[in-house]
Amino acid sequence: MPVSTTILLLIAFAWCGVSFLMAYLIVKAMVDGVWNKLARDHPAVEASPDAVRREFQSFRLNMLNLGLSVHVTVDDAHLHLSPAAIIRRVGAKPMSIPWEAIEVEGHGFTRSSMKAKVGSVSLYGPAWCLSLGRARD
Repeated sequence: MPVSTTILLLIAFAWCGVSFLMAYLIVKAMVDGVWNKLARDHPAVEASPDAVRREFQSFRLNMLNLGLSVHVTVDDAHLHLSPAAIIRRVGAKPMSIPWEAIEVEGHGFTRSSMKAKVGSVSLYGPAWCLSLGRARD
């Protein structure tokens, strides 16, 4: 293999490595700034035995879009959110948000999603779980 081809391949591999590292760091910063802030404010607690659970649900917290990356458990007291393995790899922690802290605002982008506020965080998630919070109002 000519030296120029080897150099081009090394530059290409270095570019890809730097690109993946930058993407990882950006996602990690977003997870730390939004998801983990909520997790610190609302630490995970054990769900009740009669809770409803669905895995690989899509949520958006402000600009952090977690498509099919959140496991949801709903009981009378909390909305329990647990990150799937891919999001745990960037440091996301599980959380349990009390229904009193969730202000459901209505439908989101589709009829199957709803928008809510948790403090200053806009939360978009499946209507099946967030509508339960609306029923408490």
